Amino acid sequence: MTKKFDVKIRFNTHFLKDRTTPKWRVLVESVEYQVDDVEIHSKSYTTTDFVKGDDGEFIEKWHITTKAKNINLVTTKGVTKIILK
Repeated sequence: MTKKFDVKIRFNTHFLKDRTTPKWRVLVESVEYQVDDVEIHSKSYTTTDFVKGDDGEFIEKWHITTKAKNINLVTTKGVTKIILK
């Protein structure tokens, strides 16, 4: 059986402050990647998690979630994209 990776995608609010930070946070099995673009070619759905913030309080985070068999990071002309299949 092919392993499927648990992937959660959320908007990177730091992008709004400086417009240089990548727009998306992509968590693959809890490892974070920051990317400019996301392509999803697998079934996806929304999820909500409560995570501990920098102040120790729990805050609610919303994600687009998918189970991906293949994950590719591609950088072209300075733009990083993650492709999920």
